[in-house]
Order: sequence, then C-alpha cells, then structure tokens
Amino acid sequence: MTSAVFNRLQVHKSPLAFHEFLADNGFHVRKKETLRFAVKMKPGRSLRIETPVIYDEFSHAIPSFGSYSYFGSGCRFHFVESIGRFCSIGHGVRIGPTEHNLTALSTHNFFGARDGFIARTEEATAYRTDNPKLFERLAKAAQSHREGLGLAYVGNDVWIGDNVTVLAGVRIADGCVLGVGAVVTKDTEPYGIYGGIPARLIRHRFPKEICTRLAATKWWDYPVSTLNGIDLSEIEKNIGKIEKAVAKAKLAERTAVKIEGKPEDLKVSIVK
Repeated sequence: MTSAVFNRLQVHKSPLAFHEFLADNGFHVRKKETLRFAVKMKPGRSLRIETPVIYDEFSHAIPSFGSYSYFGSGCRFHFVESIGRFCSIGHGVRIGPTEHNLTALSTHNFFGARDGFIARTEEATAYRTDNPKLFERLAKAAQSHREGLGLAYVGNDVWIGDNVTVLAGVRIADGCVLGVGAVVTKDTEPYGIYGGIPARLIRHRFPKEICTRLAATKWWDYPVSTLNGIDLSEIEKNIGKIEKAVAKAKLAERTAVKIEGKPEDLKVSIVK
C-alpha cells in the first residue's frame, strides 16, 4: 500500500501533484481545478473510490464509488450511500438532494440551518443569540427530518441519463436504466427501464426470468476475464454460460483510492 499526505494549501496552489498521483492509480479527473473539493473532507468521513474510474468533476459527497463507473459534468451528489460498479451517469444528474423540513414556520434554512450556513448579518446573529433554545429545537427538527429521509443508493451496471434526479432514500437496483430527465421517487426493480416525472417502470431490459438470473450472478464482482469467450450481445442465449463462468471464478481484488483525514491534513492511500 502506498500513501501520501496533502494539505489544503498544496492542493489549492498546485493540484498537479495530487492529480498525477490519482491518475497514476487509475483515478482520472478530467477537470483538475475541481480537486480543491477534496480538501473539504469533514473529520470522521472518508472516500473510497475503486479504480479505474472517470470523474468529470471531483465530488466529495460519494463515500463509495465503484470501479469502471463514471459521471459527466454538472452532477451534484448530496446524501448518497454508494454508487456501484460499471455505472454510466450522464450530465446534470442529482442524487439524494437535500429536502427541507415542512413542519416549522418556514422551509428556509435560516430556521434550523447549521451555524454559518446563512450570512451572519446583524439581524441573523441577534435572532440566534436571543433565541438559543428555540434555534436548537429547530436545528434538531431539521436534522431529524433529514436523517429520516435516508441515503440514496445506486447499484451496479446502472445507466442514468442526463438531468435525472434520484430523491433521497431511493434505492436504484442493479442493471437499471433511468431515462433522460426522470425524477425517481421510489425504489426500482433490477434491470428495469424507468422514465417520466415521477418515474415509472416502462419495461425490463430482458424477460423477467433472465433479469432475475442475471442479477443473481453479480458478474461485476468478478474479473472481466471471467466472461472471456461468451457472446455478451445475446444474453438470453448465453445466460447459462455466464452463470457457469461466474460459479467457477474468484472475486476480483479491486484497488481503491482512499481519502480521509482533516482538511488541513489529508491522507491519500491505495488500498485493496
């Protein structure tokens, strides 16, 4: 295992060394300037990004990102548990966006936002100073609401089209396709194709029995070489061969880039 330590100033002033370190280990960031987000890690949080991956823009809000996955520019990931392997994520996608509490006086973050979120005007400071217990209750209510929504989850072999929104707490099953502009409000079925606002199941990629069998193989957990010699363009004819190949194979040992630590003292390690 190799590791390196980067601080905020190094990444801001000269991100090239950090960028080259990541690229040498299969973590490709197209826009080097966005590496500054890497230094915004909060204590106790860490990122685990399996390689190889492609990031259009570095995002610090995905705790776990699977190998061979990629996403386009303009994406925003808020409250996300993980994104699996072999996922294709388009431009302008939002996953797990924050939702405001509807039960307080106002839905605005002024009432219950973490300290410093709203500009510290004289009026705002006075309100918080004069009403500490009230503000504490509002903050707890907002936090409880947020935690109750849960984290969004994206499985493996998922294709998410441009400008899709996946709401907080929604689980996207393996093999799914989410059509351009869809707003996904409920959990999906494996290998389902969804579209619309709110998104609905249009059809499955394969017959239901094949979808079930293919999902059970978890082929993405094995080396790609496991599938050598199998015609993957005709799944219905070759599902049996895929099942037999996976049954004989050993799980892949994926290398990952792990980023952890405080903003001023990041530790970047290569782990299995």
